[in-house]
Amino acid sequence: MLFHYRALTATGRMRQGTQEADSARAVRDWLRQQGLTPVEVSPVQAKTPRHLWRPTVSTADLALFVRQLQTLLETGTPLSEALRLLMRQYGHGIMQRLAGWLYEQVQQGYGLAQAMSSAPVRLPADLIAAVRAGEESGHLDAVLSRMADALEAQDALRKKLLSALIYPALMVVVALAIVFFLMSYVVPKIVTVFDSLHQTLPPLTQAMLTFSAMVQAHGGLILLGAALAVVMLVWLWRQPQSRRWMQGGLLRLPLVRQLLIEASTARWARTLGMLLDAGVPVVMALRIANETVTVLPLRARLTPLVDRVSKGERITAVMESAGFFPPLMLHLTASGEHNGQLAAMLLKGAQRYEQNVARMAQTLVALLEPLMIIIMGGVVLTIVLAIMLPIFSMNQMVGQ
Repeated sequence: MLFHYRALTATGRMRQGTQEADSARAVRDWLRQQGLTPVEVSPVQAKTPRHLWRPTVSTADLALFVRQLQTLLETGTPLSEALRLLMRQYGHGIMQRLAGWLYEQVQQGYGLAQAMSSAPVRLPADLIAAVRAGEESGHLDAVLSRMADALEAQDALRKKLLSALIYPALMVVVALAIVFFLMSYVVPKIVTVFDSLHQTLPPLTQAMLTFSAMVQAHGGLILLGAALAVVMLVWLWRQPQSRRWMQGGLLRLPLVRQLLIEASTARWARTLGMLLDAGVPVVMALRIANETVTVLPLRARLTPLVDRVSKGERITAVMESAGFFPPLMLHLTASGEHNGQLAAMLLKGAQRYEQNVARMAQTLVALLEPLMIIIMGGVVLTIVLAIMLPIFSMNQMVGQ
């Protein structure tokens, strides 16, 4: 890392400059060896790149990058050489851009955490904090190994949740496509048969014909309106105020509430445990862990707790006051604080709740699948009845 220093000579004159070292303490020791009295030693901040927008690296790509970097450092490869090898490995794209930036900054004397904080892509705050702690403690490879484990666990959980939701989403799309096809092409051909009968149609059939005529006349506008509605929902979800309101509604649903709470607990506990294990101060680690909770109503309960911990309160006590942590997580945290193994207990609880979230997602999908089948069957049955009722009426008239 590169440090800027100000020091006094034996005659009382001020001298300043830069010096590369592993820590500020090493710079102070070096200054004393030079016969200087240290006045101020501070890390040189990396220059922030001039980018109007910084893309986000996917969790899978970032986990692989951190794991590869940790492996190279573990084999004794210098940091700059490891970054150069990774830069050459990525031919193009966002990861090559990231590796190239980190390599250039490290070559100029900046620390890895400093380079990450000003990278042209967005990197998680917990990763940067852990890397900074690893650099200061001299155990960067071990910290990167823990971060790779955490990122891989996050990616695995995300993939499980996505795979669980693919089938219900596909069923919804297929059902809507079938209904749109029937209303646009099949029902209009049957209408001509009903028109030739010159008889009063049942209300259900009349409603279906009205809906079919609307789809025929304004099908494009309906599709456009549906697309705009999806875009509007996405936009509202990205606005903190509206997302807080939407998430508050989701928290009122029993199964969804439990899923969101346990998923947030798992991510919070894993981040906090990993940062504490890496040597990050508890207040800073707690602040970063709170930011990883994406459910805004839950995060709002965690934010005031940082000040209480900074004043000496136990983490278990402030967790209890948050009012949503599961009892097992509270028990593990209390046990960890009592035995001096808080980081290990937090990581153990995170693993437990990640497994619970995966099982709950599968259970939720298992409940959604028959529900979607019933809804699709009801829609198809309604269309069939609307078509068949006039035919039944006509057969009764012929039978009479």
